[in-house]
Amino acid sequence: MALWGSLRVPALVAQNLVEHGSLDAIASNLQRSTDTVGSWLATVSPTSWIILGGIVLVGLLVWSRR
Repeated sequence: MALWGSLRVPALVAQNLVEHGSLDAIASNLQRSTDTVGSWLATVSPTSWIILGGIVLVGLLVWSRR
């Protein structure tokens, strides 16, 4: 019986989100933010990615020798 009680609360929260359209707003905002991140990643130059990769590689080498 305790399991049923613990499952009821998330179900009610999910139902409340769906009824008020909050879930759609959350999904829309998430989609918009992933589009923004994707477009930002596409605009970064390849040289910047190479430099960033080199910095990460040097950091890993230094960290692994500790």
